[in-house]
Amino acid sequence: MTKDEEISYAELLTLNRATVIFASSLDVDTVFARFINELRKELDIDWAALVQNEGTQIRVLGFTGNIDSKWKVGERINTAGTVAEWVINNQRPLMETDIVKRQHSYIAEPYSLKEIRSVACFPLVVNEKVIGCFTVASRKPAAYGLRSAL
Repeated sequence: MTKDEEISYAELLTLNRATVIFASSLDVDTVFARFINELRKELDIDWAALVQNEGTQIRVLGFTGNIDSKWKVGERINTAGTVAEWVINNQRPLMETDIVKRQHSYIAEPYSLKEIRSVACFPLVVNEKVIGCFTVASRKPAAYGLRSAL
């Protein structure tokens, strides 16, 4: 098995374990925390959130992190100026490789003040409508990229 095949196999195993986790409970926050713990085996994740799109606000459905955050499960947050707003409006993922260099002007709380350097945010789409976002963040610059994408 080549090095690339070993990496691909490890990623598939991680996704398989994640699927089992999602099927294990209806408690979204607990399942989300277990899912992120599984992803941490392959990716550097210091902060992660699962949010539901509610128009001008997002509702935090799942949250986990080892960085202090004002975000709490169940809380509603205005989307204005956030990565979630951009992802919802553009219906596509966004990756910021180094917030210190600020490639995008809409990076706002909780990232800019919490030691975060890299962010990847993915839309959750049902019937061509963005119903929410899944976001991971890291203290390391360039933590997410083509090779780290699962």
